[in-house]
Amino acid sequence: QISYLLSCLREKFSFQPGAEITMEIDPATFSKSDLEGYLNIGINRLSLGGQSFDNSILKKVGRSHTKEQLLEACSWLAAVSKTGRLFSWSLDLIQNLPDVNMNKWKYQLDQAIDTSAPHLSIYDLSLEAGTVFERKYQKGELNLPNEDLAAEINEITSDYLSQAGFSRYEISRYCLPG
Repeated sequence: QISYLLSCLREKFSFQPGAEITMEIDPATFSKSDLEGYLNIGINRLSLGGQSFDNSILKKVGRSHTKEQLLEACSWLAAVSKTGRLFSWSLDLIQNLPDVNMNKWKYQLDQAIDTSAPHLSIYDLSLEAGTVFERKYQKGELNLPNEDLAAEINEITSDYLSQAGFSRYEISRYCLPG
């Protein structure tokens, strides 16, 4: 289906050579054969929705993947990126998830840095009205960082990633040079 969609888009609109074509992927359903298929149809940038490297947090927030699946997907992307077949890739994390403290968050950042992802998107958890998260929070079932800790985590994120060589280029996005 994706191949057909890209074919239709290429036919209707002329893509410039080297145009970036990005696909969002979920570690729970992503496989090496998916990666090969995406590369073969011209997808040259992948965004991996990791959210966390902590299995208990992943379960609490309703994610179906595990830390192990996330690390495996990251290793595939890093390896194929080195060959030049993948233009770039990014890893998405969410800060201020339930049960996170400063040490747990620094561990998350260390894990993200260790994946060799050239781009990191670090989003704040937001509680939207009418969602399961909002209802759980109202009932006291979510242990979220208080405002002071959330602000400290945000500040540490920027400093920590900067020390690791990342530059902040948007409010929630960081990249390595190159």
